[in-house]
Amino acid sequence: MSAFHHNVVIKMSDTDAAGFVFFARVYDYAHFCYEAFLRKNGLPISNILSKENFLLPIVHSSADYKEPLKLDQQITIVLSLEKCSPNSFCLNYEFFNENHQLMCQLKTVHVAICSDSLKKIELPKRILEIIKRLE
Repeated sequence: MSAFHHNVVIKMSDTDAAGFVFFARVYDYAHFCYEAFLRKNGLPISNILSKENFLLPIVHSSADYKEPLKLDQQITIVLSLEKCSPNSFCLNYEFFNENHQLMCQLKTVHVAICSDSLKKIELPKRILEIIKRLE
């Protein structure tokens, strides 16, 4: 596979009075992309939360805003894997407008933990296989 592409249209409810995306909303868009990627690969987040013995919380995130995202813009989010260790992985999200201009970059670092003890564990094999599809 390599990168995963997810399209969104900027909604009015995600903008401020000037019609620009409120800075924190890019995290919503990124998470929607992450959820769509997992769902497409047979592991919806609802299954992780209800049927698995692990969780993948975000332990670090950052965003760089290059250009304002505006109401009604069509955005393509490109999700890729930056790196993977035995118990964590870092995802990159790049937001492009209709003209393929980079508008925003976002990173999230996820760590695998046991859902009962909340202690760090190795990435489950199934997650590792799915995440590696983003390389």
